[in-house]
Amino acid sequence: MFKKSIMEEFNMFDLGLMYYFLGIEVNQSANRIFISQKKYASEILSKFGMKNCNAITTPFEKGLKLKKNPEGNLIDNRLYK
Repeated sequence: MFKKSIMEEFNMFDLGLMYYFLGIEVNQSANRIFISQKKYASEILSKFGMKNCNAITTPFEKGLKLKKNPEGNLIDNRLYK
């Protein structure tokens, strides 16, 4: 209903399900939407000659519980944006 009314108001087309948007791959099913940047990651690995590096599924210890250290050093969070 909403799609039909907005298409009548504006000059637009229904292209169906989204597969790729702003560099993000999108896979949709009836009960979930999965987004991935697999293509982007692959391009970065190629750019820096790491296409054949040893891959791991997670970059940290499985099941590791992180906790805040109230006495820790402050960092400049702009370095991680």
